Amino acid sequence: MEDPNYQHDIFLSYARDDRDRVQLMARTLESLGWSVWWDRRIPTGKQFARVIEEQLDASRTVVVVWSKTSIQSDWVHTEAAEGLRRRVLFPIRIDDVKIPLEFRRVQAADLIHWKGDHQDDQWKLLIDDLASVPGMPDLSMLESQQEEQEQRTKISTKNKSGDTGTSAAASETKPARSGKDSTKAGKQAGQVPEGMVLIPKGPFLYGDEKQNITIDHHYYMDIHPVTNRQFVKFLMAGGYDMQSFWSGEGWQWRTEENITKPEYWDDEQFNQPDQPVVGVSYYEAEAYAKWAGKRLPTEQEWEKAARGTDGRKYPWGEEFDADRCANSVKGKRKQPTPVGTFPEGASPFGCQDMAGNVWEWMDSWMSGLEAKVVWKKMGLNPSDYDAVPDQAKLRVLRGGSWGSDIPGVFRCAYRDFFNPRLRNDNVGFRCAQDAP
Repeated sequence: MEDPNYQHDIFLSYARDDRDRVQLMARTLESLGWSVWWDRRIPTGKQFARVIEEQLDASRTVVVVWSKTSIQSDWVHTEAAEGLRRRVLFPIRIDDVKIPLEFRRVQAADLIHWKGDHQDDQWKLLIDDLASVPGMPDLSMLESQQEEQEQRTKISTKNKSGDTGTSAAASETKPARSGKDSTKAGKQAGQVPEGMVLIPKGPFLYGDEKQNITIDHHYYMDIHPVTNRQFVKFLMAGGYDMQSFWSGEGWQWRTEENITKPEYWDDEQFNQPDQPVVGVSYYEAEAYAKWAGKRLPTEQEWEKAARGTDGRKYPWGEEFDADRCANSVKGKRKQPTPVGTFPEGASPFGCQDMAGNVWEWMDSWMSGLEAKVVWKKMGLNPSDYDAVPDQAKLRVLRGGSWGSDIPGVFRCAYRDFFNPRLRNDNVGFRCAQDAP
């Protein structure tokens, strides 16, 4: 008999009252590379029972979460019975409860005190048992495939980006990436960290005025914005509870506002694994970067990574092209796209999603005359701007977002601003790192 073509690796069965506790479990399983179905949202117009039945049939395994609430749930009992019938039931206890009699013969993983620790003995046993199910994607293979995909992306963007520009100036940047200066910089900087590209020190044309400025250090830049798949690791590591990763202002904001996760973490429109994480303040982005051993880029570093050295208007060249822009799908998709969806829009250095996916936080203030003009539009006295505390000033955003529909917003030189304490569904970030 042929193995069914399952859509999901895991069907997660739980009681609604346990959603907050189960969420961490689902995210952790997804971070391993497995696909997990759990009823975050039933599509409009669909009958709940029909959807549950369809998704159960479409799932390779059934993980049932037993709690004080779920042992009394008819839905959970029905879903567990289906898993037992197919011999793919994997029970978990998150409360000290007696599992219903008909399911006790299947040993349950005891995760009553589990807080997301990958090294927890009971968690590791559960993962090993799931991985042993015939047809389940092999974890080592998934990791290998992810590494191969990232390597192919790097090669693809390096090969393609030299041909995407439409101006004579765009074609002149290709030798700069593969010539002596770039090679020398690579040797000086050492091995490039995974998921990043090297940006060599030196001059480039900056801003709308195309000022010739020099960055005096080599640095690395993330190829893509930080994704939900990456951010969940910070969450599981207890990043929101570890003051050492936060600035003084950031920790004060986090504790005063009782922030424990990104704003849209539970919204299916924004929480898919390969979408850029959004709904994060400047302080959350800053804390993640420090936890990851990186930092946020300055706007000068970001702009050089986006436009190369020739002053091009967009990452791919001089003319706007919606098919190279992460805002694309011609404005019909009102949410961030999975990173890497538009490799043809890569910058000369190979960075992707730098135009139109999400606005990105910069480690730069919106200062000077421009900030004072904004201050005035907000009904405040421009002369007071220099005296206000940092947390009331404005941080720079770059890159445009899925919510923008004006091509000029996607220019490499375009600058926007936001209060570092605020969060939005179109604001995310990527990281930089100093190179030796």
